[in-house]
Amino acid sequence: MPTPLYSTGFEIGSLAAYSQTPQGWTLPSGGNGTAINTVAANQHRTALGVGGNNCVLVDDAFGTLTGAVLGGVAGARWFHVWGKPNVPTGSSLWVGVGEAGAAQFGIYYLANGNIQFYRGVTLVRTTVGGWNSAVAHWFAIEFDCREAGQVAVWIDGVLVDTFVGDCRATTTDGWDMFGFATWISGTGFSNNNFFIDDVVITDSVTGRLAEYVCPPLIPNGDTATAALTPSTPGPQFAMVDEVPSNDADYDAATAAGQESRFTFTNLPAGITAVGWAVFWGRATRDGAIVQGQVSVNSGGTVVYSAAETLPAAPSFFDSYVIRGTDPNTGLDWTVAGINAVEAGYRFL
Repeated sequence: MPTPLYSTGFEIGSLAAYSQTPQGWTLPSGGNGTAINTVAANQHRTALGVGGNNCVLVDDAFGTLTGAVLGGVAGARWFHVWGKPNVPTGSSLWVGVGEAGAAQFGIYYLANGNIQFYRGVTLVRTTVGGWNSAVAHWFAIEFDCREAGQVAVWIDGVLVDTFVGDCRATTTDGWDMFGFATWISGTGFSNNNFFIDDVVITDSVTGRLAEYVCPPLIPNGDTATAALTPSTPGPQFAMVDEVPSNDADYDAATAAGQESRFTFTNLPAGITAVGWAVFWGRATRDGAIVQGQVSVNSGGTVVYSAAETLPAAPSFFDSYVIRGTDPNTGLDWTVAGINAVEAGYRFL
C-alpha cells in the first residue's frame, strides 16, 4: 500500500478531526453543514477486536476534501472507510467523489439494502440487495474510481458491483471533492445517520484492506529531548496524552527552537503489518514564537514536517503528517519500528 493522500481515525475527538487542518474536512457553508460535528466514542471494533476508537456520526450533511488536499493528482482514486448504520434498516450513507455540482459521482447505501449510483442528483443505476443494512456491525466499504469510467464497489471484501460511467476528473486538480453524507439535495432522501471511521484515500489500487484500522497511540513517557515546560507540575507527556484532545493543559515553549518528543503506547495485539503512520500535533501561540512543526525520531534519525504558521490563542492549528516509510530505514514501517518511535513538536 503506498502512502495515502489522506488517512484519519478521527482520534482527536473534536471538530478539528475533519476541519481546521490542511488535510482536514471542509464543511460546506449554509444548509446542514454543521451536522457532521458529532464524535462518538468506543464504536468501532473489527473482527480482530482491534478498535474501540473514536468515529464520526454523519447526519444530514457532508464534509469534503478538496482536490488540492488530495495532492492535485488525476488518475485512479481508491478509498476505504468503515461504516455502520446508527439504526439498522433505517440508516443510509452517501459517498461522493469527483467534480462538484452536477458532475459529482455518488454512491448511496439505502436502508432497504439497495445501492444507488448518482451523477449529481440524477439516479443512473440501482443494485438491488447490494448490502445487508439489517446487520448491526461495521462494514468495510471500499470503491475505486478510474478516469476511464469504471467504479468498483466492495463491501466486507466482496465485490458487489462494477459501474461504468463518467467519474471524470478536472484538468487542474484531479478531483474536486470527496465526502460523506446521509442526505443529498434534490434526492428526497433524509434518513437516520451513519457512523464512519478510519478513512484512507490513495491514488493506487493495490487490494482490499478488510481489517484496516487507525488505532491511536498515546504519549506515555518523556524522552531526553524535553525542552518544553508543562503547564502544571509533572511529566510533559501527561499534558498531551488525552484522547480526545484537551486544551486545558499543555506544554509550552519560552524560546524559539525548543522541542519535546515523547514515547508512545504500543500497537494493539493482533496488528501484524503497518501501512503508514500519521503524526499529529496541535499548537497555538501567544507571543513572538509564530511557527511550529511535528518532529519524528526513529532509531536516531530525526525528521521534521514543514513549518506551519500558528494562529493566535485561543485558536489552535492541527498539523497532520502521513509517513509511509520509516525515516531510519527508508523501508515500510514495521510493528517494532512503530512501537519504538518517538514524536513531538518543535516551536520556531
